Amino acid sequence: MSVTMRLRGGDDFKKILDQLDDKVANQLLAAASRKAAHAYRNDMKRVLPRSDGEKLRTWRVDETGTRSKKRRMRGTVEDVHVRDSLGIKKAKGKQKRAVYQVGVTGLARAYAHVLEFGSKHMQGRRYFTRTLEARANEYLKAMRDEAWKQLVKLARQGKI
Repeated sequence: MSVTMRLRGGDDFKKILDQLDDKVANQLLAAASRKAAHAYRNDMKRVLPRSDGEKLRTWRVDETGTRSKKRRMRGTVEDVHVRDSLGIKKAKGKQKRAVYQVGVTGLARAYAHVLEFGSKHMQGRRYFTRTLEARANEYLKAMRDEAWKQLVKLARQGKI
């Protein structure tokens, strides 16, 4: 799921960015985007439940075989929680954009979508969507504040 947010009054800020060198502008946007991503991840860690004692059976490859041998797999029982598996990474692509993604990593990726959207056995909880919708303005404000902070910092360093 990808979400695009627009900032009102961003035209003045865009004019400032257009006057900057591409490398400096990208550095400024990366810092702002990273700040909002960290705020969203921290909010998600507060919102997502973490039950005590529930375990998820996962399968790990014990030995990898050659063509003639099958892989031997053993079942292990581990604690896997979506809340503990939230991560942030910089999006990759051909465009040099300052985009950070907040998502679920590790073994919890196998069932995080069920927690959000539900299945035939349970109703979706919509933790990710509700948190983003409720606090979108705060994330945009954090981005704006961080961008101005970085702009002042770059100006003091003489890079602008």
